[in-house]
Amino acid sequence: MGRPLTSILSLSKMNVYVTSRYHHEDEDNIHYIKGNAHEINFLKEILKNKYDVIIDFMIYQVSEFQERVNLFLNSTNQYIFLSSSRVYANCDGRITESSPRLLDISKDKEYLSTDDYSLTKAREENLLFDSGKKNWTIIRPYITYESNRLQLGIYEKDLWLTRVLQNKTIVVPRSLLNCKTTLTFGKDVSSRISMVVGNNKFLGETINITSNQFATWQQIIDMYSKEIIKLTGKKPKIIYSDNSEFIATIMKSYYQLKYDRLFNRTFDNSKIEKMTNNNNSYVSLDKGLRDSIKECLNKKEFSLNGSWVMRAYMDKVSGERENIRDIHSLYGKIKYLIVRYTPYLEFMYGQMRNIKGGG
Repeated sequence: MGRPLTSILSLSKMNVYVTSRYHHEDEDNIHYIKGNAHEINFLKEILKNKYDVIIDFMIYQVSEFQERVNLFLNSTNQYIFLSSSRVYANCDGRITESSPRLLDISKDKEYLSTDDYSLTKAREENLLFDSGKKNWTIIRPYITYESNRLQLGIYEKDLWLTRVLQNKTIVVPRSLLNCKTTLTFGKDVSSRISMVVGNNKFLGETINITSNQFATWQQIIDMYSKEIIKLTGKKPKIIYSDNSEFIATIMKSYYQLKYDRLFNRTFDNSKIEKMTNNNNSYVSLDKGLRDSIKECLNKKEFSLNGSWVMRAYMDKVSGERENIRDIHSLYGKIKYLIVRYTPYLEFMYGQMRNIKGGG
């Protein structure tokens, strides 16, 4: 969302300042500040120049954000905090900004003791609610997609799509298939964030920015498959697994699956549309995914690095193999070989279940 938003804001003739750990040349009214925004001294230095609006895409630990929240609020007229609609609990019907949050109603003590993304964002929202100030705006987007990010449940494209293009099988949790989800085109989210920038009506407000169109994960898979077949002639090979919890544990996404992807996530976006008097429609899901898949395949920007544990597990389930020479790191090779050819994962998972079960 950050790059499209920068481009949109630059067209409005605003002076836009972007922090980056890497050097970039300035472009007209887009100015780059090199530094690590996780370093508090760097922030204190650049925030000596008070900004009209700060838009914060960073991911913080709660303790980090607690150290920075007053610095941000005292350094700007409007602080826009990117939270997440993952904060919401499961609910019937469409989710509104007043729908209950997991942090507030969950009875799962083990979950509540973690720093899961959904809880971290909610706790950081609370720091804004309790700040005594109102010069903040909380944005809650949900799953966004563009050519560089195409999710399938708990999988990123660099895992599932690379396997499809290699004619290899993907293993998908069966429990996902009938769950409703909402995917929103990244530029649609960015354009609506731009309408919030400098708009005093949004001070002290929490806003959902999502499409109101939804689909089941099975329908998402079907849309992906149809376009991939059309463009490459390759039909995705899929094994639907009943080991959802095991897969999510391997992916280190246990709570993401349990407390988000397995919920029905449909949204009411009327607040942002009414407050901005916006009549622009969202890109339809079918068209957006087709265009993004096509652009992704044209760019050929994929990474095989990482996820070797899950790749090995999928190979084990499907009876397929990775060419070990394609795994460039020694650590990756070791992980792949252990998971693919030994019962290590199953043993460790069994131990975890025994610990949770108390014996």
